[in-house]
Amino acid sequence: MKLYTREAGKGQPMVLLHGNGEDGGYFSAQMEYFSAFYHVIAVDTRGHGRSPRGKAPFTLEQFAEDLREFLRAAKLKNIILLGFSDGGNIALIFALKYPQYVDRLILNGANLNPFGMKLPVLGTICAEYAAVSLRLLGRMSGAFQKRKELRHKKELLALMVWQPRIRAALLKRLPMPALVVAGDRDMIRRAHTERIARFLPHSRLRILSGTHFIASEDPAAFNCCVAEFLRDTEGGEARRMKRLWGGRKPGRLDGDMVRHYAVLIPLIRKRDGYHVLFEVRSQELKSQPGEICFPGGAVEAGESRKQAAVRETMEELKIGRDQIEVAAPLEALVTPAGVTVWPYLGILSGYQGTFSAEEVDRVFTMPLRRFAAQEPESYRTEVRTVPGENFPYELIPGGRGYHWRSGIYEVLFYRTEQGIIWGMTAKMLRALARSYREEIWKPEREKQNFCPAVPDSD
Repeated sequence: MKLYTREAGKGQPMVLLHGNGEDGGYFSAQMEYFSAFYHVIAVDTRGHGRSPRGKAPFTLEQFAEDLREFLRAAKLKNIILLGFSDGGNIALIFALKYPQYVDRLILNGANLNPFGMKLPVLGTICAEYAAVSLRLLGRMSGAFQKRKELRHKKELLALMVWQPRIRAALLKRLPMPALVVAGDRDMIRRAHTERIARFLPHSRLRILSGTHFIASEDPAAFNCCVAEFLRDTEGGEARRMKRLWGGRKPGRLDGDMVRHYAVLIPLIRKRDGYHVLFEVRSQELKSQPGEICFPGGAVEAGESRKQAAVRETMEELKIGRDQIEVAAPLEALVTPAGVTVWPYLGILSGYQGTFSAEEVDRVFTMPLRRFAAQEPESYRTEVRTVPGENFPYELIPGGRGYHWRSGIYEVLFYRTEQGIIWGMTAKMLRALARSYREEIWKPEREKQNFCPAVPDSD
């Protein structure tokens, strides 16, 4: 969903989130002031201002997800996030879920739960919520447009009556500098505001003279307070590196060169236990014709690895989604050719031996316990770096005589009456069989007749 924004200035992104029932225009004084230093973006949240309501849930958590989608689409990170009232609550939820996006956090009039409000204020909001709810239940609401307005008003009031629900202890996880600011006559209890600041590990608290709407009532004082915080937390490059990168989850270099595939290792229950279902690839395929494999293929844009494994299985075996139960993810396999395969263990029900003739020549099954009791043949191959013809040897020490590192890659083989199972399929099968042998099936107990021939019901 596309959110409406007001934008001005250049530099580090500074995102402003308005309060309940308002829009980004609330921050007109802040946009004018801070756009001289930052790229200021005032966002209209879902169902507010010029942003559409959409069909997703009308919750603060959904608003936080909307913000993430907006930032991803706009390719914005390292933001200064300023939230007022419900916008402050959204900012807190967002920072807890996606701290990697937030450089500095500013909370104005935020609360962790509805009881953070002063009781007379909360009582008034609850009474209004009840009155609107009763009008919608009765026949007093009149025409369609009037009912639509009442439903929207009820949604807005519900945000304050039932939300947010943030545990104070979670705030200790936030690594970024934070400013907690409120008016001395704010609708949020001062003790509650102080509690938020106390649980944020890198925060400062400022109480200004004014009400809940201090940013619009006295923009000069509010802007000065925020500007002082931003100036004090700007820091040098080393400080910003630690703040921005200290809690990051490492990715993988050259990740854009890695090809991701997903497969399903299908199990079918028979009288003597679970059998593994294998495919024999069609001889008409250009890639690996005639080889034994599991159903699977490339992970497409917009889908998860699990979804890719299920989709490929449905297409290759011509079965429905309701016939596949994904039991567990298994260990990923990384090859020297830049391929990462993500296997999932699946249990098929009602399978009648169908398959797509365009991709599969035939299918067959073999007992899982057979592989648990049998180790495959193992051979090692050497993996070498072979530069291309136009490689610039003159740029590296030793030129053509440079000593390239080599690696060892294990290749496995299972000899079966149905054919040779080898390569990546054999590696994934061995990993599953070992886990099954060590954690599920105990052959020594079966020899003592502690296990029945037919497994108990799952």
